[in-house]
Amino acid sequence: MQQSQPFQTSFDFVVVGAGTAGCLLANRLSADPRNKVLLLEAGGRDDYLWVHIPVGYLYCIGNPRTDWLFQTTPQERLAGRSLKYPRGRVWGGCSSINGTRITTLAMMDRSIPCMDRAVSGGLSVKGCAGIC
Repeated sequence: MQQSQPFQTSFDFVVVGAGTAGCLLANRLSADPRNKVLLLEAGGRDDYLWVHIPVGYLYCIGNPRTDWLFQTTPQERLAGRSLKYPRGRVWGGCSSINGTRITTLAMMDRSIPCMDRAVSGGLSVKGCAGIC
């Protein structure tokens, strides 16, 4: 039987939150083997099936397993209503519960500044000085 190693109680860095930024930061810090890094996440693992499927956001947002179920305070300009404010409650944070969405432009849509149809069938920015 293999003995487990005692839990490390001293760390050089403690990263709170295993969302996108927290995971990235912990990864970068731990790339140096001299650094002892602890990554804390209050939510659970991202092993829920719907986290890994683009349309799964329909089952993740508003689900206490994957969402903290936050709401805004009532807003005067919304007639006293509050809005749901989905926040990821799993490894990967909000990136894990947001769906992958693809937005395409109509072939002849010239109303968007600086955009033109590329020969390859994709979109390219042509002659644009600055942000479109």
